[in-house]
Amino acid sequence: MVPFLAYALARRVSFSEVEAFLLAVYFAYDPTLSQGHFNVHAYAWTRALLLVFLLIYVRILERRTPREILLLVLIFVATFLIYWTTPVWMIFLLVPMCLTQVVGTRRAGTSRVSSGASVALLLAFLVIYLAFSKVLYDQYLPAVVRSVYGDPEEAWVSFVWHISRLFFEPQGSGPYQYAGSSLANTWLSWVLVARYVVLFPPHVTYIVIRLWKSVRTRSLSPLDLRGATVLIWGAATTVVGHTIIYSLRGHVSFRPALVLFPITGLICIHRLKFPRSVRLGFVATLSLLAVVGFFLGYPNTVSFDIEPSAQWFFQHARGVRVLTDLHTAGKYQLEQVERQQRLSIDVYDSTAYHLIVGEQSAAPVQETLKERWDYLIVDLERLEQPVLGRGWQVYEPLSRYFRQIYDNHALNAVYNDGRFLILCVK
Repeated sequence: MVPFLAYALARRVSFSEVEAFLLAVYFAYDPTLSQGHFNVHAYAWTRALLLVFLLIYVRILERRTPREILLLVLIFVATFLIYWTTPVWMIFLLVPMCLTQVVGTRRAGTSRVSSGASVALLLAFLVIYLAFSKVLYDQYLPAVVRSVYGDPEEAWVSFVWHISRLFFEPQGSGPYQYAGSSLANTWLSWVLVARYVVLFPPHVTYIVIRLWKSVRTRSLSPLDLRGATVLIWGAATTVVGHTIIYSLRGHVSFRPALVLFPITGLICIHRLKFPRSVRLGFVATLSLLAVVGFFLGYPNTVSFDIEPSAQWFFQHARGVRVLTDLHTAGKYQLEQVERQQRLSIDVYDSTAYHLIVGEQSAAPVQETLKERWDYLIVDLERLEQPVLGRGWQVYEPLSRYFRQIYDNHALNAVYNDGRFLILCVK
């Protein structure tokens, strides 16, 4: 559904069938986006809802009717009920349209949405989100205040470490932490980074030129706030806002750029009066990177075949508290739902990782492990890959400490089928 909606949106903003088709290919194959809209989680619907939102948003920029306004509200509410991030994007997307009207820049060719209607729509979104968002008050704000996942400075340092992994292997920021990811130092990493190299230049060029002209003339007219061009400013506002919000939580993310910038990048190139071949090259490059990234990433796709180990575990396990990595946790969570059984699954943090592999005396380790977990599950097929833990922290591959795990006096191996190793806490 998402590729078809991307095609429809590209055609809506007056791009050719070839450009729209290549954009649809990008949305279908990009390895980051495909994980979000080809899965069984409810939030997979938010990508489709966002594109429908953009389709109606572009229509509203041309001609406002009560029907379009109502549809935007309904789509926002539907998205809000599924996922907390995408509604925030929708709020940011509306900000430039409201500013356009409030500062009085309405003129021929500009959006026909009255300032009252656009501001009322934005306020409605804000009221709904601030009044009913449990994630905001129960999870996000406490995490920011207590720096649960780190502060903005740590987030940007971690981001630089991850980028530097393309060139060398630095040390992590904490005990046993790994600065890279399971895909680092591979062709796939370069492909993923190359997408941003393609996406950002058209936007930076367009925005800098328009802002410079606006400052020089002391007028808002050079900002070119007309029709679909408002989408450029909306996308830029969304990416900046999203990055700030996530960095406050301890993680740098440019995720909306992967969804919005392919579309608005075409508009930027068109407004900069480049020839059509440049637009075609822009979207063709993105599509090529998406397809190449998809096939490079395919061997790294997580296998969910855990039947033998799960069969043994649910028949013989004497406890329900499990420690494992984030990948394995997801597999066992799906399995427990299918079997209608309940597990308490925990994933690695620095303390847990140290208890498993660290050189400590047996008694303190055994006592601490018994207090927290009953079993440790190790995915042997991912033994050489970095371990993904709590808060998306990445730790060294367990293969480096596999002997310490086996020699840990607090653990006893009770199952090994060559695919999974299950150890019981003594």
